[in-house]
Amino acid sequence: MQYPKYFVRLIHPLLLLATLGDCQNGTTPTRYGVVLYPAFTAIDVFGPLNALNDLSYSCQINLSLISATLDPVTTKPQSAAMNPLNSSFSESVVPTHTFDNAPELDVLIIPGGVGALGPSPQLESLIAFVTEMFPTLKYLITTETTAWGPKVRWVAQARWVQDGNVFTSAGVSAGIDVTIAFIEAVYGNATATSIATGWST
Repeated sequence: MQYPKYFVRLIHPLLLLATLGDCQNGTTPTRYGVVLYPAFTAIDVFGPLNALNDLSYSCQINLSLISATLDPVTTKPQSAAMNPLNSSFSESVVPTHTFDNAPELDVLIIPGGVGALGPSPQLESLIAFVTEMFPTLKYLITTETTAWGPKVRWVAQARWVQDGNVFTSAGVSAGIDVTIAFIEAVYGNATATSIATGWST
């Protein structure tokens, strides 16, 4: 019997509860953080978080939204050149923590965005924060323009790659793909498949 899509989406959290055993061994990460900076790309935050929201139905996990200050962080481009029509169409997210008082984390997610392309004081503080946090992280997930550094090697035709505990994706919706791949690697195939299948129905 084929169920209507709205019905499958409605019972999706219940289906995820069936995979509860995949994260009850005490070794899976529970403390997640997302770094925010002006002009981040919305889908690079909300795409991965949607998958992790679904994960939270079967695994106890916590989220911190981290930025330089507790002021709302906007997706709006910060320069007139990137917003020539002066559009006011953007989203803002209110951080829960600053770089100075962020909690200990197991997983840090860094979204891409035009705000990561140019020098700025906030970008410098973000880089300093990531540099300080990285040695204690279990995993780092980066998307799009935040895969920086002289040792970064680009892989042609790859939506995402994994190098040890670092997961990196291309842009646009690839942040969702890398998050599902991360969930599969860490929480198991059954959990990842349940989340991905819920999205595709």
